Amino acid sequence: MSPEIGISKVAALAIWQERLGHLLGLEKLAWNSLLPEYDPWKYGSFALNAAIQAYQITQEIQRQITEQAKAGNLDRFPPILAFQSVVDSTVTAPALVHNIFDRLPAIPLKRANRHQVNHELVLFDINRYSEIDPLMKENPSAWIDPMIKSDNPKFLLTLLSNKSSDQPHVIAFSRRSGSSKVEECDIGLSWPDDVYSLAHVALPFPPDDPVYGGDKAGLTDGDIQYQANGKITNGGLSKVVLNYELQAANLDFSVDQSKVSFRGPLKFSGIPLTLDWTTFLSGSDRGHANFTVDAPNVTGTQISALGYDVNEYVQGSVAVKSSAKLAPGGLITATIKSDFNNAELEIPQIHWHKATGEGGNVDFSLSIEKDHLHAEDINIELGKLKTSGDVQFDMAGPVMSLSLEQLSLSYAQLKGLKLERNEAKNLIFTLQGGEASLEPYLSGSDQVIDPQEKQVAAESEAFGEQLKSYGIVLEIGKSKLDKVYLNKNTYFDDIQFSGRWDNLGSHELNLSGHNPFGGSRIDTNVQPAATEKA
Repeated sequence: MSPEIGISKVAALAIWQERLGHLLGLEKLAWNSLLPEYDPWKYGSFALNAAIQAYQITQEIQRQITEQAKAGNLDRFPPILAFQSVVDSTVTAPALVHNIFDRLPAIPLKRANRHQVNHELVLFDINRYSEIDPLMKENPSAWIDPMIKSDNPKFLLTLLSNKSSDQPHVIAFSRRSGSSKVEECDIGLSWPDDVYSLAHVALPFPPDDPVYGGDKAGLTDGDIQYQANGKITNGGLSKVVLNYELQAANLDFSVDQSKVSFRGPLKFSGIPLTLDWTTFLSGSDRGHANFTVDAPNVTGTQISALGYDVNEYVQGSVAVKSSAKLAPGGLITATIKSDFNNAELEIPQIHWHKATGEGGNVDFSLSIEKDHLHAEDINIELGKLKTSGDVQFDMAGPVMSLSLEQLSLSYAQLKGLKLERNEAKNLIFTLQGGEASLEPYLSGSDQVIDPQEKQVAAESEAFGEQLKSYGIVLEIGKSKLDKVYLNKNTYFDDIQFSGRWDNLGSHELNLSGHNPFGGSRIDTNVQPAATEKA
């Protein structure tokens, strides 16, 4: 169980640290750690002499195996059955495979023996349902997958892992010696909610062990009372979320039998913020975490450094506050409030601008589960831009849905706006009412072309070229506007429209409206050829 065949290469340096301690008369250099002894099963302190002996014995084992291999004696090696966690931090699991199992010849099949004995390795995978991959320096799949798919295996391999990454149910995946076929066996077990892997000493302990056992352990919450406080200085963690990092963390932490808490300032990929995080260890909230984030001064440059280029749209800074809850299955729910008073915003494509000091806020509720994101109760007030609604987004695929109950701009008051993206990556737009003014885009004279009109035409053509380059089809479903103003005194009402703009440059527009001043309706249908620009 968890055989010590290979350990960290750093252990080879332990003897030099110990010798340096003797030379300088510094006794503490002979220890890797000195801690209070309270654990009934193992020492908390760790002497370098132990690391030296452990390293030397792994080297001696390899020397003897090499010696026996040269003498041709490894076929006499007795059958081995080994149990190992793939993320053991005390001994290295790949060393067990490469330094023992890969070096031993396969045991020949005996036809008369109904109970063939083979070398066998049983590996306990990480809990793939717990989604801890972003926290790991190295993913064990990098060395497990090639071993499972080997064409000429010399030993029986069994991997206990999730049936799929979206459920805790455990399956035994087995590959026999001399066969590349992988068999599956349902063992009727599931990962506990609060366990993401097995540790070095996990296997020998029964579930009811009073110290290391699970939910049915002999001790209750009241049997052991403990509390610790400390400080993390200039801490860091890579790939905490996607490829983003935590840096310059100066956190106060506390831990007791009911919760673990972290509080203090840090940087999230360069963005200064204050974090308040609590993970619950007992009671009805066991396995849940609550946290708040306060980032009072986020600049457009910092947002762009995360991979979202907003420098064209944001100048100044934004204040962001978020309160969130994390459930054991990976569900995240949060409320987010943003203050844009100190930011200057501009979207040139729709000729919209908000000055610094003009107020502004973006508030919404957010839930993320697996690859699905849902933002609801959206409330946006940025100068003359006002809207509310919700967004649903499939982060693993193309499907997206944006619904806005109303959208207020300086030249439009729109209702029932909806933008969807389907499995074919087509964009579908619909609008169910409101008023709009074309006056900003119309010149005062038929003979003079307004510069702004030129810009709108150029942006429209660029938008079409962008759709073509991305292979996107834009569909305008059955939509309507109550009024469209040409100027303050002239307008059309009851505007009905639909259309299609495909990735080959073909456009189709169906438009009808009523002229209340002339008492007649206007109907148009524009369908240029695929090669024609319109």
